Amino acid sequence: MSKTKVLVTHAEENNLSVVIEKIEKLNTKAGPFDCAILLGNLASELNSIKITAKLPPIFVPGNDDLKKEGLITLKNGIYESTNGLRIGYFTDGEEKELSKFQDPIDILITHECSVAISEEHLKTSGNNQVDEIVKLCHPKYHFTYVDPSNFIELEPFIWEEDKKVTRFINLAAYGSKNKWAYAFNIDTDVVSPLPNEFISNPYVPNRPTRKHPREDVRSDEGSQLKKPTHEAKKVLPISCHFCFTNPDIEDHMVISIANKSYITTAKGPLSIPKGDLDFSGHCLIIPIEHVPKLNTGIKDFFQNELRQELLQYENSIAKMNFKKFDMSTVIFEIHSDNMVHFHKQVVPISNYLIVKFLGALDRQVHINNEKFVRNKNIEFEYFESSEDPKYKEIVKDPKSNYMMFSIHDTPDMPPKIYLGKFDANDRIDLQFGRRTLAFLLHLPNRVNWRSPTCLQTKEQEETEVRKFQKAYRDYDIAGPTD
Repeated sequence: MSKTKVLVTHAEENNLSVVIEKIEKLNTKAGPFDCAILLGNLASELNSIKITAKLPPIFVPGNDDLKKEGLITLKNGIYESTNGLRIGYFTDGEEKELSKFQDPIDILITHECSVAISEEHLKTSGNNQVDEIVKLCHPKYHFTYVDPSNFIELEPFIWEEDKKVTRFINLAAYGSKNKWAYAFNIDTDVVSPLPNEFISNPYVPNRPTRKHPREDVRSDEGSQLKKPTHEAKKVLPISCHFCFTNPDIEDHMVISIANKSYITTAKGPLSIPKGDLDFSGHCLIIPIEHVPKLNTGIKDFFQNELRQELLQYENSIAKMNFKKFDMSTVIFEIHSDNMVHFHKQVVPISNYLIVKFLGALDRQVHINNEKFVRNKNIEFEYFESSEDPKYKEIVKDPKSNYMMFSIHDTPDMPPKIYLGKFDANDRIDLQFGRRTLAFLLHLPNRVNWRSPTCLQTKEQEETEVRKFQKAYRDYDIAGPTD
């Protein structure tokens, strides 16, 4: 399987130099990327720009060969990169130009949009030739830049004849106040798995839209996961706080990006700097894919690549906390059918406090079960390691819903596990983990991440990321960040 990390951006002639600088910063912070694609009508400015940092190859749509090192012209047709990524570019051309697009494409770039999509989703007229090309090559991603003022991303759609999945994005230009950069990982040698949520194929007329039930809860909003009283509305990736497809994602908080997951610092962190640890250390491990929990019926669950990568991130952070700061690590996670986007909360804990964890957990269980009577009564079961047969039976069952603490005392010992089960429709406290650890850390004024005590300015958040990346550099499973 060949994984390629791609960055697509949209610039205009008057801000091209600024966008190149932004690409350099993004490549340092969130990369390195295997390639970048720079959209826009930029021909007159490209040979005059300055590229000072080491960057991946930058592909630029156009007809003229570029003399600038590091820039590659995409002309009408298909270009295959050294890592096997197939990029197609089409601008207005004669009928014979269409024959170039008979073969499969990973990424299709067109300035204009197709008629099929323009009619319903854009305020521009479409180009029938683009329709024909899309129907020929079934691209995994189709980027247009005809509307520089708006970012538009459709839910994926499926081609019935070969079960391929296409994602359409019109990328806004830098300076438009809408999303102008789009990063993603792509498998170049496999067919994309069928998504859980998709729309009818706009290129096939009169097909009914197939959608799944939607959900109405965000894990970072409110403290309860409520029992649904009607069909819930699902939070789609474009509006999910943890999805790169959301134009408002706070990407300045990203620490590391691997193939299937990434790490960010926590918004309104619980823990605070202590001793040699000069940053909070509170972070989130998040799947790139929009999933409510890890086990949704996956075959060979324990060998699943996403699960393995999340554990690698978890273990590497625990190792850093112990080796560099002589601290233990606690991970809290909720697996529920009604969650929006699964993630793990990771918090460093001083060794002298970690021995008191069970007392803090018992206290919070008592408060939850006795004081908050509308909440589901939670009882936690202890497992010495993740190899316990009963534990494995619970977590591999796609019907299981549970909250879990993993306690990493040292990197040489398997984490201790405390797991509490509930039913998907039970009302639970989404802040149970934070409340438990706030008591353990003697930080009662930091229970609410939105409180003035916890919230940071953007500059403070960026500093937090830089310090975390510096400490994590030798442990990062995705490789060094600079």
